[in-house]
Amino acid sequence: MWPWFITGFDDWGRMEITSPMKIKLELFPSFPFDKNDIISAIDLFANAGLVFKYSVGNKNFIAIEPCKFYKYQPYIRASKRLEDGSGCPIPVNAPWENCAHCRANSRTSAESREESRKNIPSPSPSPSPSPSKDLGASGENSTELDILKTGFSDIKKVYDNSLGLMTQTPAEDVGHFLDDGIEPDVIIEAIKETARQGKRWKYTIGILNNCLLDNAKTLEQFKAREENFKNGVKSNIKNNSPPTQIKQYPIFKPPDDDEEYRLFLEKNYSEGSQ
Repeated sequence: MWPWFITGFDDWGRMEITSPMKIKLELFPSFPFDKNDIISAIDLFANAGLVFKYSVGNKNFIAIEPCKFYKYQPYIRASKRLEDGSGCPIPVNAPWENCAHCRANSRTSAESREESRKNIPSPSPSPSPSPSKDLGASGENSTELDILKTGFSDIKKVYDNSLGLMTQTPAEDVGHFLDDGIEPDVIIEAIKETARQGKRWKYTIGILNNCLLDNAKTLEQFKAREENFKNGVKSNIKNNSPPTQIKQYPIFKPPDDDEEYRLFLEKNYSEGSQ
């Protein structure tokens, strides 16, 4: 049921659950669920930590932790995240209130709203140029998700010099990889390799996703992984064990008699042979 529930959340990761039957009719019109199934599912999601249940007045709501929600909803732009236009109230006593990044987002959002109230429109406003999609040399249009990341400015410089001006999508992707624990130097090396191969940003994403699979998050682990790949060595970085050299068996030469054949098999292919 969870994939269908996702479609019921607004762009701020919130949903009203006061009427389970309404949820059933809107999200599961063709499924044989009743309101008790909806209630049970919501309780299950809450117990698993997928959502946080809260009440305001006589209405009930659920919300997803913003950091996790926006990580998988990259289409929602930063400007929209900052302006809280949700029809659901802000969660009360949410467990992520102690999250430094979520607090920074809330503080930035509050400051943005306060600043907008101070601004007085001109009596004869002049047209403004359309906003640029690139982040500019100073990164002023960077998302709040990324500008708080250590090393982001260094990554952006390398990106701009190697692949062109960084736009919104790669900026958010970089933030996600930093969230996953990949060091800035690893991302920089992946960008440089992409440029050497004459590829685009998706190639960099492929490199970094493979690094996550192999747990190669530091520059040292990244270089070891690349060296092992060049030497045809199977990587065991994720198991914190030394690399395993792929065993090369000797080329079989037809024996002169059965006894020689038996000795050959016993020497090279018996169980436990090195």
